Amino acid sequence: TRYLSSFCSDLGVRRSAPRARRHLAGVSLCGGEGWDAVALAPSLHRLLDRAFAAQPWFRPLAAADFARLLQARLVADGASLQRLAIADGEPVGLLLGHRRGDWLVVRTLAVRPERRLAGVGALLLEEAHAAAQDAGCRAAIHALMLEGGPSHALSRHYARPAARYALMARRLG
Repeated sequence: TRYLSSFCSDLGVRRSAPRARRHLAGVSLCGGEGWDAVALAPSLHRLLDRAFAAQPWFRPLAAADFARLLQARLVADGASLQRLAIADGEPVGLLLGHRRGDWLVVRTLAVRPERRLAGVGALLLEEAHAAAQDAGCRAAIHALMLEGGPSHALSRHYARPAARYALMARRLG
């Protein structure tokens, strides 16, 4: 299975067309400030399970383990570069990123499958890029995306491949 990371040197790129905004009606976006990880964990767990179910190496964590990991990541990474898209009271998209020097590292970008191609991922990515730029970052890395997967399809509009990886496995009898 092939993965890649991409490098974005222009955090100011905006590709969201005005016509795409109609698909975003009813979607609100919030940063990570004030997130209650314990309260959000069940709905984010469902979101990530659905968003990554088709990924070949995805194995969901138990809900309690996920809640602990989410809380730890939010504390370690800070809230300013996290983004959550909500529609009808439920998360429909999530971007988890952190700062590494003067770069934003986008570690997780997940959109509910039925919301793909509706602009949610672009909105999350562009808002995180803008927040990173405001915080003094000069570039971004979109890390470890499945080649040909939804994140890669979105990232290629903002970034260029920087590194490629192969994950191999063999069944043990």
